[in-house]
Amino acid sequence: NLVLGLETDISGTGIRGNTYTRGYSTLGTSQSNGATTFNAGLDYLGTVRGRVGYLWTPTLLMYGTAGFAYGGAYANVGQVAYQAVGTGNNTWEGAGRQNQLLTGWTAGGGVEWMFLPNWTLKGEALYWDLGNMNINTVGNGIYGNGATAGYANGTGSVNYQGVKAVAGINYHFTWGAAPVVAKY
Repeated sequence: NLVLGLETDISGTGIRGNTYTRGYSTLGTSQSNGATTFNAGLDYLGTVRGRVGYLWTPTLLMYGTAGFAYGGAYANVGQVAYQAVGTGNNTWEGAGRQNQLLTGWTAGGGVEWMFLPNWTLKGEALYWDLGNMNINTVGNGIYGNGATAGYANGTGSVNYQGVKAVAGINYHFTWGAAPVVAKY
């Protein structure tokens, strides 16, 4: 009743996310405010997993699965800060963009029910975690009179993790005949 297997899959995704933050500070006569925008997503997600199951009935398999996950991630970061100092105003702007193949792990479980010979219905849930992508930003500052105030570097971080739900119909191929047992 114990079933062992190996499974792999890859799928395109529409996973997208955006966020916007604002801040304000006052130090003495200096006042500053700023904002950061993040736009991130995952273009594809794939897994390679082991599968261990138990046949509760001859037609119902319940299983757990775990293994390797990978995905094509991207992130865009934009930053702007405005500082009023005395009579002069300074503006700092920065941006960064990164595309990267991330790797991590996945685990989950599911059920598979054989409703006709060689045909099964499947329902599965997988948690996946690809870790973080750090995005470096490079910015420059401009004084209120238009002169360059200098350069600044920063780093933003985006975490890629989620749950994937799968439903499907499978056809099981039979490659050749069953083994023959002979008695003498």
